Amino acid sequence: MTLPETPGPPAGREESELDDLFDRFVEPPADARVTPFYWWSGSDLQRDRIAAHLALLAAKGIGGTIVGYSHTPDGSVDHGSPTPFGDRWWDLFRSYVEQSATLGMSAGIQDYGFIGPVLRRAGSRTAGLSAGTLTHHRATVSGPMMFRLDPGLRVVSARAWRVEESLESAVPVTVSAEEGWSVPEGHWELSIVALDGKRIGIHSSDFDPMHPESGAAVIAEYYDLFIERLGDLVGTTLRTFFQDELDFGLTMPMWNDRVAAELRAEGMDPDIVVHALWMPFADAERLRDAYRNIVRRLLEDSYFRPIFEWHEAHGTQLVMDQISRGDLRLGHRHYADFLRTMRWYHGPGNDDPDLAAPRNLAAFRVSASIARMFERPLVANEAFHSSTWGVTPAEIAAGADIGFAAGANMLILHGLNYTTNGGWWEWASPDFHFRQPWWDDSRPLWDYLARVCALLREGTAVTEVCVVDPTPDLDLVGAGASSPERARDVLTALTEAGIGVDLVPGDLLDADPDAGLRVGAATYRVAITVAAETVSAAVAALAAHEQAGGAVLRPERGDDLADLARAIDAVQERPLRFEVDGLRIAQRRVGSLDVFFVTNPLAHTVRTRFSVRDRGRTEIWDPWHGERRPVALNGDGTIATEALELPAGRSTVIVVDRSRPSRPASPAPSPEGTELAVDAAWWTTLTPAVGPDADLADRETGVDVWEYETSPDAAGPWRLQRHGVAARLRAWGPVSADTAADVEETLRHSVGAQDPASAPGSVWREYAFSEEAGIFQDPFLLDRMAGPHGLKGVPATFLDPRALDDEPPPGSVYFFSARVDGDGDELPVRIRSRSAVKVWIDGACVIDVPETPAHRFPPWGLRDMSTPMTTRSVMVPPAARVLIRLDVSAEQPTRAAVVVGGEDHPDLAECRLEWWSGPRPALRFHLGQHDDPAPTWVRFVPPPGAIALLIEAQGVVVTARQGESALAVRPGDTDGLHRIAVTGEEAPVLVRIDRAGSGGDAFVSPPRWVPGATLGSLPGIVSPALANYSGAITSRATFTRPEGPWTRAEVVIPALAGSCAVVVNGAEAGSVLRPGDAVDVTAHVRPGVNALELRMSNTLANRYRRLPTPYGAASSTGVEGVRILLSGAASEAQLDHRVEIVPDVADPLEADLAAGADG
Repeated sequence: MTLPETPGPPAGREESELDDLFDRFVEPPADARVTPFYWWSGSDLQRDRIAAHLALLAAKGIGGTIVGYSHTPDGSVDHGSPTPFGDRWWDLFRSYVEQSATLGMSAGIQDYGFIGPVLRRAGSRTAGLSAGTLTHHRATVSGPMMFRLDPGLRVVSARAWRVEESLESAVPVTVSAEEGWSVPEGHWELSIVALDGKRIGIHSSDFDPMHPESGAAVIAEYYDLFIERLGDLVGTTLRTFFQDELDFGLTMPMWNDRVAAELRAEGMDPDIVVHALWMPFADAERLRDAYRNIVRRLLEDSYFRPIFEWHEAHGTQLVMDQISRGDLRLGHRHYADFLRTMRWYHGPGNDDPDLAAPRNLAAFRVSASIARMFERPLVANEAFHSSTWGVTPAEIAAGADIGFAAGANMLILHGLNYTTNGGWWEWASPDFHFRQPWWDDSRPLWDYLARVCALLREGTAVTEVCVVDPTPDLDLVGAGASSPERARDVLTALTEAGIGVDLVPGDLLDADPDAGLRVGAATYRVAITVAAETVSAAVAALAAHEQAGGAVLRPERGDDLADLARAIDAVQERPLRFEVDGLRIAQRRVGSLDVFFVTNPLAHTVRTRFSVRDRGRTEIWDPWHGERRPVALNGDGTIATEALELPAGRSTVIVVDRSRPSRPASPAPSPEGTELAVDAAWWTTLTPAVGPDADLADRETGVDVWEYETSPDAAGPWRLQRHGVAARLRAWGPVSADTAADVEETLRHSVGAQDPASAPGSVWREYAFSEEAGIFQDPFLLDRMAGPHGLKGVPATFLDPRALDDEPPPGSVYFFSARVDGDGDELPVRIRSRSAVKVWIDGACVIDVPETPAHRFPPWGLRDMSTPMTTRSVMVPPAARVLIRLDVSAEQPTRAAVVVGGEDHPDLAECRLEWWSGPRPALRFHLGQHDDPAPTWVRFVPPPGAIALLIEAQGVVVTARQGESALAVRPGDTDGLHRIAVTGEEAPVLVRIDRAGSGGDAFVSPPRWVPGATLGSLPGIVSPALANYSGAITSRATFTRPEGPWTRAEVVIPALAGSCAVVVNGAEAGSVLRPGDAVDVTAHVRPGVNALELRMSNTLANRYRRLPTPYGAASSTGVEGVRILLSGAASEAQLDHRVEIVPDVADPLEADLAAGADG
């Protein structure tokens, strides 16, 4: 953001309200800082490891953590040792809370995975009131006959009437699933209301949220445990309880005996009411309103309010992300009246996943509406799960800003992993914290987010437009059928247009002649209805508002919602107006101050003037740096100085003090200056990423190479090779079901690996996989729900037709063939598969396994991918031919593992394929042997900063060269390793290896580049040599400061791929985390020659490219150019110069020493 400063009187303490707010803005309180979910799944827990994680977080300004657990496909909690809520777990959890307190951090707990079991346990205290979900069944029948119902249907009420008569003539009839209904003579309409049982996940439940003891039972089963175990730590350090996706096990229309009793108490017949929920009785609308209000009141009084009051009494905050997330229909279905029942949370909120997807604006506006109407302090953003490992600080800030502008003021990042199990455990990744290479430079990001969160909790939110909630009706039909979705679209469209808008319950609207429309403490000047018949409760208030001169807009279906924004502007002036469209705005009122948070979500820089409706002394606040500057306004409220410039993805704050007049306008200085091109050589070194618990760094030295090219000839052609992924079998298929038997007969008798002439319809293809990690980019694991939500270890299965063909035909057959070298003894042949598998050894069938039926776990429908084991002992001779038949399933993924020999290793790490590890691995598949060694040429692209290549070859290393230069090949420090010194050129390195056998990999372990210092160009953002590299690159050069009246020096990084720390003359000046940002280096630059160092860090995405994660993404590395700007005031004009950087070709360490001596 660029805005020339307008001279004016210095800010004095007489402006106490403005200055006090700015002080709180610059140094936000700890509770405004980012608080991530801390996933305690994936491994056994260790106290020291948790303490180390917390210390790393505190050092960078993270405010606290919220402990949570992921779930398995069947919905159970995914945990290691200790088991949650056992004595050992409580001891560990207490230690975690105490360590958080020591570091000045908050602690929290998330009930995801826990709340279901808690409700089921509490169900013993809430049973007995015949609770469930009402369902409606209608039939036309002719008698006399016996009408039968579905077995198990629990009938609440049945009414019937003759077809030729009206609905009002309906009479009660006795119908049951056991006895049916004896239909009288004639033609009849039958309406049956039945009761579905309650189920939470895959378990039946007796929990009834409308039972008078429901809230108390949950408090006793869950919340009180924290008081018993932690005492005074609750409410002081343990401050946040997060409720996630609360599922009562029943949905609207909810029912129990209390609802029936309340209806009778209000003079209504429950037997009529239950039918009126669906049938158009004459008084149906009144009956539905009464029913809905009773259910909502029972839910609030029995469950929601008591739990909220418990948190109020203990000083804790209850925050939520419930089932809805902007889906108004879904929120109503699960919680009866979403706006009213969700008011019993201190922080209504929603999740906002995947930074590459559109932000969930409607969900934010619903959450913010609840907070505003019912005076709740927080609006929570459960942010950015499933955003890939390539997320940068700039993307985090830009995504959070859109949520802030839509109403959020609490940022909970999803998430922080206790472990990644070598990259093989994740939960809707990424991890945004200390595992990322850019973490060391990230403090400005966390300070920025804390400033914005703190500012948006000040005072009260201001929105002047409301949409009347259309969802109360249980049976939206006719013009109202699409009204929930229409309302959601209106919320989204107005938020995109920069107009603040709330969703309000119609029955709480009051017309205020002075303030407009009012709901509690919130007031509105413009109301919008999307379906008049669904907002009957608001009719009187809307009419009174219109009569008093207020605006009520009623967009029709099919209207362009862009016209709606223009219609609002025609009747209501905006508090803050820009000359361009597209900026998003959140407004707060703090005493006499209007605070506007403004963000630019567009893909380009916006340059615009602005005007304010309620004028006063105006300032621009920079939330990234915590700086302020005054601006002058003209008499009409427009900015008098140069236009506001807001780059893409950036935000600013405009503050107007209505109690003080605007400063007078004065001419803005006009920038002048020249720029000199930078064309320099840099000394570059590499520092690979090593996490604090080495999750991704089992090889902590060097830069691993996971991709290289191979060829039988030094001239090519070259083929991309991924380390460890090699052709180990041959595959034949797909074969149609009607020819599979003939092909099977031919293949099992064939000798060698040549194409059998009598097997039509296919050819042999190589089938590659890694003995360590299975299938490269495994199609099964690339499904985000396979884990679910990511990787959960290397699957045992490694045969999958989708690794060959995108869509294998269901019912078709694939054959796989290879050789194994037994010694003539009996060995186990083991199969893991849900699919049908058949195995032959040297033509003899040894195992024939049928398909295991497909199964899915409710409530999410996740697949059961457990694989039963089948074992047979078979004599296996040398060079035995193994033939495998795998039938493609129509109902589930087709997967299998077939191995010969070896033994189970129960302690094997989840980040390795189980079959070829441990002291007794399975026999290795191979494609046959060559009699003589054959040459393999391997081509590597050297990265900047690499001085040597370490390889452990499967064969003899014959020669190496780079360009025209022969390279020396020396034995390394470890047996089998070879060290090849490289020249520092950018030319590829070619290595010849002579090895026996076909298939397999050229290397035992990944080749590694040895970091050092090389001289070359500044590493660009896109560098093929760094495609697998996650970590830091440090580049050093020198520049000369020319003579002149310079008063300020800045280093500007136009583009980057993560972060860039700037060091001048040995002193760290600051970090750049967003493209185009600058670091002020004035205090470190001296006349003459200066040493400049850039430490550029990227993301973990490159490292994760070797894993089949659904959250992988390409990541860039390095920066794109660098600018040094000097400015001075020799003639009242701002002078900008780009200063040429002169390379220092001496040893970089000596350059540092020289710089220190000069200083």
